[in-house]
Amino acid sequence: MEQLERAQSLLESRVARLYARYAEAVDAGDIEALRKQVTDDVAITRPGGEAAGVEAFLDVYRQVVAQGVPLTQHSVTNIVAEQDGEVVQARAYFRAMFFEAESTRVVVGRYVDDLVEVADELRFAHKRNHVQRVVTLPAATVVGA
Repeated sequence: MEQLERAQSLLESRVARLYARYAEAVDAGDIEALRKQVTDDVAITRPGGEAAGVEAFLDVYRQVVAQGVPLTQHSVTNIVAEQDGEVVQARAYFRAMFFEAESTRVVVGRYVDDLVEVADELRFAHKRNHVQRVVTLPAATVVGA
């Protein structure tokens, strides 16, 4: 039993690391870092539909970068991972904050993603971004500027 618990803890740590690298890459607009986190046949499901392939996946994030939001911050919590053969199903909550000149948008939802092992690293095979709420707040102020 202890060995199973250790294996589960290691799996969830690896998934948390992938999500942290993903959030960091999205916030930095680092398309090349995102490319390294997906399989060649990755699919993405988000509000508005589903797309398949690396370039289609990256186009989603290129559009975010093109919007020119000066600062974004993504957080991923409550990570649960379950291994089913070669696929790891990962579920988590996310919060994305978009700090724009006139307002701050907060987007919250769930990830329900399929991950696979490629070259000793977990990668996204199917990224599912389920948006549950979008809240628009007044523009944030910079403290200590």
